[in-house]
Amino acid sequence: MLRHGLAERFPAYRWSDAEFDASLQKQPEYSTPYWICDAIDGAVHFLQGMPMWAVSLCLVRDGQTAVSFVYDPCRDEMFTAIARQGAFFEWQQN
Repeated sequence: MLRHGLAERFPAYRWSDAEFDASLQKQPEYSTPYWICDAIDGAVHFLQGMPMWAVSLCLVRDGQTAVSFVYDPCRDEMFTAIARQGAFFEWQQN
């Protein structure tokens, strides 16, 4: 769902599967902007039913991370970092 939504909004940006191949992580995979996602960052915790996992997404542009997002669905918390602009936290009180 995330990949499809980003492709519609940013059709020129590629999608990387480098998260699954450590050799691809040593240098930028593409010369154009691309997304890297870890759908279950903390999979061991997730599989054990522990609420210590998140969804991580970053945009790489010109070989550098331009923006990153970490969403913790168990706490409904979103962390965002933008290159040279800082890091931010958003929490939704239920």
